[in-house]
Amino acid sequence: MSQVKVLGIAPYEGMLHQMRQAAAKRDDIALTAFVGDMQTGAAIASRYTPDDFDVILSRGGTAEMIRRQSSLPVVEITLSAYDILRSIKLAETGSGKYAIIGFPAITRNARFLCDMLQYNVDIFTINDEEEAHTAMRRLTHDGYAMVLCDMIASSIAQRYGIPAMLINSGQESVELAMEQAVQSSRTYRQLKERMGFFRAIAEAQPLRLLVLDEHGEACYDSHADPLPKPVLAKINSTIEPILAEGGKRFFCEVSGKHFSITGSRVRMNEQTYIVYSLSAGKAVLTLEKYGIHLIDKEEATDRFFNSFYGITRSSFAEGVDIDRYAKRRDAVVILGEFGTGKDQMVRLLYARSDMSHAPLVIIDCAQLRSRGWNYLVENKYSPLTETDITIHFKNISALTDEQFLELFMMIKDMHVHQRNRLIFGAATDANRSSEERIRKIVDWFSCLVITMPSMRENREAIPQLASLYISTLNMQYAKEIIGLEPEGLRLMENYSWPNNYDQFKRILNELVLGTDTPFIRTEAIHNLLKREIRMFGEITEQTIPFNQTLTLDEINLQILKQVLAQEHGNQSTAAKRLGISRTTLWRMLQKCMDTATTNTHTM
Repeated sequence: MSQVKVLGIAPYEGMLHQMRQAAAKRDDIALTAFVGDMQTGAAIASRYTPDDFDVILSRGGTAEMIRRQSSLPVVEITLSAYDILRSIKLAETGSGKYAIIGFPAITRNARFLCDMLQYNVDIFTINDEEEAHTAMRRLTHDGYAMVLCDMIASSIAQRYGIPAMLINSGQESVELAMEQAVQSSRTYRQLKERMGFFRAIAEAQPLRLLVLDEHGEACYDSHADPLPKPVLAKINSTIEPILAEGGKRFFCEVSGKHFSITGSRVRMNEQTYIVYSLSAGKAVLTLEKYGIHLIDKEEATDRFFNSFYGITRSSFAEGVDIDRYAKRRDAVVILGEFGTGKDQMVRLLYARSDMSHAPLVIIDCAQLRSRGWNYLVENKYSPLTETDITIHFKNISALTDEQFLELFMMIKDMHVHQRNRLIFGAATDANRSSEERIRKIVDWFSCLVITMPSMRENREAIPQLASLYISTLNMQYAKEIIGLEPEGLRLMENYSWPNNYDQFKRILNELVLGTDTPFIRTEAIHNLLKREIRMFGEITEQTIPFNQTLTLDEINLQILKQVLAQEHGNQSTAAKRLGISRTTLWRMLQKCMDTATTNTHTM
């Protein structure tokens, strides 16, 4: 077995000889020893690394100071009860009172021994030289005739004119410490070998491992080449979220490389670390340029709560428990007219979901073009190959029939919908006609369906929405607008808002910018709405045709059925359109259906 390389640092010359005598009795130790007390000893130890020695052997305050500065394990030569008792017996042969002063390693055993033998000896514990000077001044003032102490206290006692008796470690204490040094070094060597083994495994993997402490300082990196600054900046921005939530996945593209990164919080030895695993590949193209966008939870949350919809909470679908929908992994279809906040609903569902530790990938089918389409269906880094992420397909009507079938057959064949959460967004016209594609998606993936209400269905909220958003614009533009003139507010309530909340937000923004009075004038509202009507027209409710030969109950039943169909079976919104309650709607349906059935049987 190879010898243990021991660095001995003795606080005084006598201990140096004791170390050499103890090492000479063993063939498993290679000792290199020096004399050096406190800072001198620590300075000697700092010159050596774990490549030079296996363990350091020292005593008392010198050992404490070395431990703070050296990465090598330190074994301390302790004072045995016999060492302390021998010194006390020597001190008792003199006259006058004496005290014991030293670092905790000395005074702890001394206190225990005096308590057991009922010796009335004053004991003073010090932790550094400043405390030693304070103690000596007190001992001088109180008339102590002698002190029992270690090397550092002995030299300070001489300055104050107090006789000092050095508490020496016996040979048996040095030999016991030498045995502990051998055992410690063997254990330390095994740990080093195991760490080296695992380090070699980590460095042989294609994944790069980076370990940071909770302050962002690097503790380990399995690769020597530095990471690009944008990647490091992205990693540093995720430290707080990972510490709070436990984990996070994200992507980054820099200098033609695509980085896929997973960070996890790890707790060890009462310390918290963040372990990042990074894989890097060649980036085929700039994703955002071709309609594929990636955002994380923080960005999604910020975008929602800083948007018109987050400020006003204006576009929430009736009867939809957002948190309950967010916690599900089912695919979701979000329907709504242009400007009803479908994209913001996607961000909110994602940010509140259990999958928000991984990115939200937004695929805008209207921007894909040929290169984006090829990346999506052919590249190994395509979002379709990922797991446990949220994918939002928007503007699916922009796909050709062939692309639509190819994409969604890929999703089924690759089980993309089972490995990830899919959200589909589709615009409907003013009458909420639904495309055949939407019906197929709902059927193929058993989707939950959320229908975003239009402003026409939310006219009664216009005063509150206007007040909330004007308050925000007042802060943004340093205005002091109180509200809208009553007649102007009525104009806004009566307008059909073909582009819904986006149009409403734009109009309010323009009105606030152009207003210097406490109230927004009716004339200004009238002029802007007149311009909007010229640009976008108005939406009128579709007239429902009916057969004039039918009975009144049969005509009512036909109307009820058509309105329900237009509202996708939602009785609340159908009742609101008809100006009746849900209970009245249900009763009318029952009455009309009973009457129609009776008429059929009598014919």
